[in-house]
Amino acid sequence: FLGGWHGPEPLPPIFWFLLKTGFLVFLFIWVRWTFPRFRFDQLMSLSWKVLIPLGFLNIILTAIGKIRL
Repeated sequence: FLGGWHGPEPLPPIFWFLLKTGFLVFLFIWVRWTFPRFRFDQLMSLSWKVLIPLGFLNIILTAIGKIRL
């Protein structure tokens, strides 16, 4: 994942590992603080009205694609 501890030769491997880990921790924290949390009722509404119909549409389109092949 991201090359592990491998990086350009002049720097030691532990440096690259800590740099990549620090970047990912920063990214996760930044995304968590940037986007607001949804309430449970908002998540349920999104699931029932948007995500489940999209899932069914995906299944139908995949079945149609498999039948044509």
